Amino acid sequence: MVLIKTSGFFKPWLLIASAIALMSVRRIVSLIQMLKSGVFPPEALEPELIALIITVLMLSGLLLFGPAFEIIKRQREQEVQEKNYLLRESHHRIKNDLQILKSLINLQMNSSLSGDSAKLLREIDLRISSFLLLHEYMYRDGVFGISFRDYIRRLADSIHAAFDDGRVALSLNISDTGVERKNLLYCGIILNEALTNAYKYAFGQTESPRIIVSDRVENGRHYLTITDNGCGFETPGASSESSYGLSLIQGIAGSEGWDFRIDGSDGTTVEVSFPAVVDV
Repeated sequence: MVLIKTSGFFKPWLLIASAIALMSVRRIVSLIQMLKSGVFPPEALEPELIALIITVLMLSGLLLFGPAFEIIKRQREQEVQEKNYLLRESHHRIKNDLQILKSLINLQMNSSLSGDSAKLLREIDLRISSFLLLHEYMYRDGVFGISFRDYIRRLADSIHAAFDDGRVALSLNISDTGVERKNLLYCGIILNEALTNAYKYAFGQTESPRIIVSDRVENGRHYLTITDNGCGFETPGASSESSYGLSLIQGIAGSEGWDFRIDGSDGTTVEVSFPAVVDV
């Protein structure tokens, strides 16, 4: 039982233990029969005793594997802890570098820059924020401890605060299902570009503007949808600047396993999908 519990392999150890047990029973039965009969032929007794000793030695050797597996298990746990520590430190350094870059951009924005240059720096600042927020979660909670709902909510709220003048209602309906790290980063970039374009170009003449960010899981795929009730995809004056964000979304959606849909007929809907995390 110790070997099975430590190694995690049930059937192989069960078969080995059963074989050794049957060998032991066979040798013991042979010796009992010789004792009952009172006949101890030298040519039979010696091989039986040797076979019994071999069986006992094999059984003893297997029992000694238990402590060895425990040592191996502790070594692997220590290696995992060291790798997690190094990974956390890596995310911490990246986070610090991104914070420095973000601070430099903010200093430049607060200088004499104005007009298009200031707007461009603000968009770059928001793109950096999506990376910074992800690494902040990774450093704080670990690679598998990131909340998809919290990440999307915090990122959407930061973009809303940067662009909204109090007119736009932002609604979030996000589940807390598991998302792989790479896909989580892609979702952050796509959300940033879609929301930025919506705030900048969608609501020129719209009464009661609103944006809805939602997700769902269907048929093994995870869908992230950003919808607004603005003027639609063909927005006058947005063909040059907003096309970069669209190209970025399309580039990410061209990754393996990803799909992309945009509908500008009634407001704008941007929807991407990717393989959902399967609970094992």
